[in-house]
Amino acid sequence: MSSEIAQYANKLIDGKPGGAASCDMKSFCIHLVQAPISTELFDDLKAMAAMYGNDARCMAGDLLGLAIKELFASLPEGKFEEIEASRQAYDKKRAQEHMDEQIFNAGGS
Repeated sequence: MSSEIAQYANKLIDGKPGGAASCDMKSFCIHLVQAPISTELFDDLKAMAAMYGNDARCMAGDLLGLAIKELFASLPEGKFEEIEASRQAYDKKRAQEHMDEQIFNAGGS
């Protein structure tokens, strides 16, 4: 178990919930993700959330965020930079697509 996930588990046990997202479901800096997990894990997550009085979606988001951070931290040197370059290219492409959609066609209807 990663140290950050272990710290999260200890906060739950100690009754101090809340992670990076702090269950913010509306902020512009939060992206809601739908991801498949096994029914057994989902049921365990819901049970743990109920046991500690938390929202299962918030706990799932906190745990996913911690897992992604751990993944990035464990990548071989140079791989995270490749991911960043790929993200920049993706962002640039999406921005261009958005700009293309916003072009006003005065002759169109």
